[in-house]
Amino acid sequence: MFIEQPPWFFRAIYPDAIFRMDPDEKAVYLTFDDGPNARYTEALLDGLKEREVRASFFLVGQCIEGNEDTVRRMAEEGHLIGVHCMEHRDLTREPEEEAVRQLMDTAAMIGAVTGRTPEYIRPPFGKWSSGLQEAVPMETVLWSVDSLDWKLQDTDRIVRRVLKDTEDGDIILMHDEFQTSVEA
Repeated sequence: MFIEQPPWFFRAIYPDAIFRMDPDEKAVYLTFDDGPNARYTEALLDGLKEREVRASFFLVGQCIEGNEDTVRRMAEEGHLIGVHCMEHRDLTREPEEEAVRQLMDTAAMIGAVTGRTPEYIRPPFGKWSSGLQEAVPMETVLWSVDSLDWKLQDTDRIVRRVLKDTEDGDIILMHDEFQTSVEA
């Protein structure tokens, strides 16, 4: 699945993380963090369905309750669902045992809704440690293109940035908690 290596300094910090996919596949990979969002995720799913596009969603555990139908829809429509965290915090600043518990609790919540245990994780802020990598039985997925949608919050600027920086095989980081990201 993963064939391209990230720069040496990323490999040193995250030796097993996925940063890019196969650039010969003529595809890019849309990923969305921080959801499900009660206000925007359904509209995003509608747009993806209309365009026949599948994406990856890395979910926050505390956002799942009350949005189970949205999570179920993600799974039914063929989107990959992975773990982001329970609460959006830097997991490397938490005691390792607590961070692992939060991640596994989030995975269990996703599994209870979808019937499938997540295989992938994206840590908040991309911050991860070798201890967490060893303790969490999921593959780490980072990104090669940051849309900066959380910062820009301007649809046209987000689109321009992503189009300018994206090549085949890139994993694009976005968030499903902003209208501008959904519109992009």
